[in-house]
Amino acid sequence: MISNPSAPNVFAYLDFRSYLKDYLNYLRQKNSAFTFQTLVEQFGLNSRAHYIDIVKGRKLTGAFLDNYIKICGLTGDAARYFRAIVGYDQARTDAEKTGCFKEILALSPQLETVIVEQEAYRYFSKWYHPVMLSMLDIYKGINDHREIARMFKPKISALQAKQAIQLLTELGFISWDEQRKQWMLHHKFFKCTDKALVIALKEFHKKMIDAGRHAYENDFVNQDFSTLTLSTSMTTKKEIERMIIDFRKTIMEKVKADADPRFVVQMNLQLFELSKPLGGKKQR
Repeated sequence: MISNPSAPNVFAYLDFRSYLKDYLNYLRQKNSAFTFQTLVEQFGLNSRAHYIDIVKGRKLTGAFLDNYIKICGLTGDAARYFRAIVGYDQARTDAEKTGCFKEILALSPQLETVIVEQEAYRYFSKWYHPVMLSMLDIYKGINDHREIARMFKPKISALQAKQAIQLLTELGFISWDEQRKQWMLHHKFFKCTDKALVIALKEFHKKMIDAGRHAYENDFVNQDFSTLTLSTSMTTKKEIERMIIDFRKTIMEKVKADADPRFVVQMNLQLFELSKPLGGKKQR
């Protein structure tokens, strides 16, 4: 048995279930006589299995949130932070998730995972941020944000272009080489965690779907649009999803090897259900 074990620091976690799992280990190390019945009797859980069920994925409802805060001995900012990471994980809307994320950021700004999440959110918060990165890969010698802004389809303002360049510089994606008189690209692609993808990419995807609609309506002859409406089994649907992933990787490798870029293009790949599954419940 470990003597005088230390309780896990809630501010070191973005996943509240991982925190509760580690806190459970702490309780067991601290007290060899620990039982789940104690949590029922002292903290009002409705069953001895409740704690483990939460760790395994059961929703932590508002009715029991305070109980878990008391179990973990959290007060003040620590309690606020726990509420925020629970809300971030279980939010039903993008607005709720964004609000919880801002609270997390304010309370634990040095957490590495939070820093990555924040960068992803800032990068994808405007559709023209990733486009600007690709734009500067083409127009390397242009250091006038007003001129770059005029290259966009659809148009963006000079101020938006200036802010996008500032953001990419802050994130370390680009820098201006005064000697060569050109932009240096240090990263051409952004990688972020799965959780960041959920909160950061939804709005980006919506904007790019809108951009596709704009191109369809205003420049159809110079674009490539195609659709397929299919009926599939769950097995075939999963196989198509894997094929899309492989196709994306192939496209990425092709682009990385392209030494003479002339256009910035957007490719939207979508596979979504248009009907309820035959037989009721989905088979996953």
